[in-house]
Amino acid sequence: MTPKLEKLLTRRYRNIQSEPQELRRPRDPLYDRDYATDEFLTECDLVEIVSKIGHGTRYITQPNTKAGKRFSWNEGYVNFLVMSSPPGDNLFDIYEDFSNDQRASIS
Repeated sequence: MTPKLEKLLTRRYRNIQSEPQELRRPRDPLYDRDYATDEFLTECDLVEIVSKIGHGTRYITQPNTKAGKRFSWNEGYVNFLVMSSPPGDNLFDIYEDFSNDQRASIS
């Protein structure tokens, strides 16, 4: 049996100064920052909405930090979305009990 996760974590990079050479293109850094922030906050809102109707993970917190050397874009920022584990059984644990049709529908 697979151990149940206590928390899920997702992260989003907000790069406002530099990025890998292959991704560079002319653009407005403030627009990029605002777009990334809006996108991240929308994701946080969706987690809360889906949780309230009982169909998903529960929102816990959303810390933000300067990326630093441990991240690929070390001049930017990182947003973290911390959630509870999803409700229900672990698919890995119950997959063997599925019919062939059920397996085909999720693979």
